[in-house]
Amino acid sequence: MEPTQPQGTIQYPKFDNPNQLPQGSQFYACPQGGQPYPGYMQPSMMYQQPMLNANLPGQPQSYAYPNQEIQMIGQPGMQQAGAPLMRKTGFQRLDEQTGVFIKQKYETLELVTGCETENKYLVYPLDKSGGDKKGRTMFKAKEKSGCCQRICLTGGCRAFHMDISTYIRGEEDDYEPFLKLERPFKCTCLCFQRPEVTVTLVEGGRSEFLGKIIDPWNWCDIEFKIYDSSNTLKYRIDGNCCQLGLCCACPCDPCQTVNFNVFNANNEVISTMQKRGAGCVKEMATDADNFALNFPANISVQDKALLMSAVLFLDYRHFEQNPRRDE
Repeated sequence: MEPTQPQGTIQYPKFDNPNQLPQGSQFYACPQGGQPYPGYMQPSMMYQQPMLNANLPGQPQSYAYPNQEIQMIGQPGMQQAGAPLMRKTGFQRLDEQTGVFIKQKYETLELVTGCETENKYLVYPLDKSGGDKKGRTMFKAKEKSGCCQRICLTGGCRAFHMDISTYIRGEEDDYEPFLKLERPFKCTCLCFQRPEVTVTLVEGGRSEFLGKIIDPWNWCDIEFKIYDSSNTLKYRIDGNCCQLGLCCACPCDPCQTVNFNVFNANNEVISTMQKRGAGCVKEMATDADNFALNFPANISVQDKALLMSAVLFLDYRHFEQNPRRDE
């Protein structure tokens, strides 16, 4: 007697001969890289749902569907007319890149009123040959903070949180939550109560702590330390103070360029990052900046997310008008 199928599952028919397949049928395979059950063809579409009884002997792969809308996701190179577009997660998009170009959005309201507004950033793939952005937007980052804090507090004390969302290409451009940056209020004075940011993965409803970035006390240079989820020092970003972009406030390009080195835990230079101005005209009107970050080779996607977050924090600490003026 054949084992019965557990309640709440769907079992798809098996065809031993591909010529017997009904016209217009869709076929399914195991998620997360599993092998299709014998007798099934490689799918043209795949549901992203958990496998329920994959290890029961004598039963095909079957899946449990919760009481929610099922999202269809296409596979690369197998798109059909009218089929839903493939959606990659934020980690998948980031893992494909060797670097990112972070562009701060130009705020007209900030120019007109003279008041510091909530920062917004767009993240693009980095063109390795020219060091500029390429392709379409991958992520957007938006600050959420109080108006009084932006106007009255220094950069060392100001609290905010920032949502980083993944750009979705569909019938309408949309974004899905990816990372959340939290910066608590701290009364910073020299080496006491140094500013820090925590990075949390919120994609798919999760809340997974990835690590933190700390701005330690340094007499001259710009320095940031990056720790992973186990509080282990992974990277250090260092910018020498003897650069024209840190000593001169002119809006020309040479005076707006600052170079940084990325060090590993053994104090070895493994990558670079560069801060650039938005152009002479825009620099005279606003503090919007651009950053080109090269990822170190053979690092995890979690480390890439932490390095990208560190660049955003660095802009707040050292290249915003209020912190620069107050300090």
